[in-house]
Amino acid sequence: MGAYPAKQRISVEIDAAVVHQLDQLTDDRTQAIEAAIRLWCQQQATQNLKQAAALRHQLHDNDETGWLV
Repeated sequence: MGAYPAKQRISVEIDAAVVHQLDQLTDDRTQAIEAAIRLWCQQQATQNLKQAAALRHQLHDNDETGWLV
């Protein structure tokens, strides 16, 4: 078994219009919200990697005095 329980119950407040739209698209709110959070987490991780790579690239392009090579 992993370090975390398989599922954890949380409580969030979501705009009523979003909930209505969600209900029109699926019968399983939990699955849809979990999928949305997974996607958001993946996007954030990708964005963080891109920012770190850009910073490393910028540092690599500068010599020790800070001037572009």
